[in-house]
Amino acid sequence: MGSFNKTYDRFQEQVLSFETLKLEMNEFLSEMDHKLSTKQQIINQQEQDHLQQISSLRKVDQDLENQLKLLDLKEQAMRQRLEREMKSLESLKSRIENLIIDKATLLKTKEQLDDSIRHVNELIGQSKQELNLSNESLKKQMKINSIELAKYEIYSGLIINAIGINLISFGFTYIDSDDLDREFTIDLNISGEDEEKVEEKVEKEEKEEKVEKEEKEEKVEKEEKEEKVEKEEKEEKVEKEEKEEKVEKEEKEEKVEKVEKVDLEPEHDPGEEQESGENVKGWTKITVERSDPELPSDFLEMAQKVLNDDGDLAKFLKVIRKKFEELAV
Repeated sequence: MGSFNKTYDRFQEQVLSFETLKLEMNEFLSEMDHKLSTKQQIINQQEQDHLQQISSLRKVDQDLENQLKLLDLKEQAMRQRLEREMKSLESLKSRIENLIIDKATLLKTKEQLDDSIRHVNELIGQSKQELNLSNESLKKQMKINSIELAKYEIYSGLIINAIGINLISFGFTYIDSDDLDREFTIDLNISGEDEEKVEEKVEKEEKEEKVEKEEKEEKVEKEEKEEKVEKEEKEEKVEKEEKEEKVEKEEKEEKVEKVEKVDLEPEHDPGEEQESGENVKGWTKITVERSDPELPSDFLEMAQKVLNDDGDLAKFLKVIRKKFEELAV
């Protein structure tokens, strides 16, 4: 009995130990479940945070890619702009080099023109001296000729008047026995050209000058418009210098041209042979403008031809006087 009780007591102790162990085990499992649950929540939260971070990083990555594309576009646009600027600068550089060459050429031309102007001024000075000497000599000769001419007019009854630069009038008196002072006149054009031809020539030259002037103005206007469209702010300064140099060159050329026209005007050489219609003695062609009383046209043509062929003015005047005497009778 005592043994049974001991065994029972041990069994009770073991059952109690087991129950205690079971309680401890349940507490341990409960604690483990709580820890696992907490750990799972933490893991889930970390996973969610991780996914959010991944989403944020993807968004950042997409934004960066968009920024890179935008930067690429900006870089391409900037590169194209730089290329255009480089081409423009190269063009401007080439133009400046050409302008430098043109400037050097213009300076050389200016020096040549200055030399020409100095030479022309020297020629003008010499010509003025020669002209002054010639004028003085002519004045002296005119004084002598005026006296001789007055004597000749009284003796021969011939009156000579200069109507214009190229028009001379010869008057004959002592022809009409009823009126010895009656004057028979004939006017001669010594310019070498008919008045109509001179007017036509002057009109033609004026028209040509007008057309040439209009063409130059149109050309200048067209060039200015083209340069205004093509050039940028940097080229405006170059354009201004170019225009100034061009104007200076034109002014100098115009000045030289005017001086040369005055000085280099071909002089009439009375000893030089003329073309057909002018006599062989260097005589400028003379035409009859008017006669009073009027002489027959065929007679005037014949007398005019003889005058221009022979160059004998005295003979011509004798023939005219004789014809006037016939008319007076």
